[in-house]
Amino acid sequence: MKLQEVSLDTLPLRCMLPPTHSGLPAEYKIHAVWKTDDGARWTGTSDGVWMVRPDSKEGDFEQVGPNFGVVNTVTLGTDGTIYMNTEWQGLVSYRDGQIERLDTTIHNASGLFLDDTDLWICTTDGRLLLYDVEKKTLADKSAACCLRGDTPWGIVVLDGNVWMLFNRRILIYSPDKNVLRYILPSD
Repeated sequence: MKLQEVSLDTLPLRCMLPPTHSGLPAEYKIHAVWKTDDGARWTGTSDGVWMVRPDSKEGDFEQVGPNFGVVNTVTLGTDGTIYMNTEWQGLVSYRDGQIERLDTTIHNASGLFLDDTDLWICTTDGRLLLYDVEKKTLADKSAACCLRGDTPWGIVVLDGNVWMLFNRRILIYSPDKNVLRYILPSD
């Protein structure tokens, strides 16, 4: 199988970092980090969303919006909208001081990725969901992907294909063709 080379700088970074390495106050646990094209780093923490601008000499983080509580994962739209999954409010968007609750039932996202107007969501209970930002509809794509309840830990959409990272495999789902491909450690 031929794989496309992708720069790691353009992919979402999802990890747990010790707060002392982040520049954030020590009591915040980091859940997700997203780097935008302009070099800004957006961080979902146990105390909301924080951002450090690329021109910040000290690397000082500033809180974005109100305290959203625990932010499990975050992604940004090209228009500056922040999409996040929170434990308190579910799936939320935030832009220019306005909060919109998109779906209050999703509290356990392990990854978000915005592809045009499609917000792809993977969850800790092993689901793949698709939220259409324009139509404000939610669809469960888990059956189409043959997900068996294991947790996808990361998600990215490249050329219309949804790539999901699991503990022991990568699943590539092509929604337009309704095709699945797996990359296993032996590959």
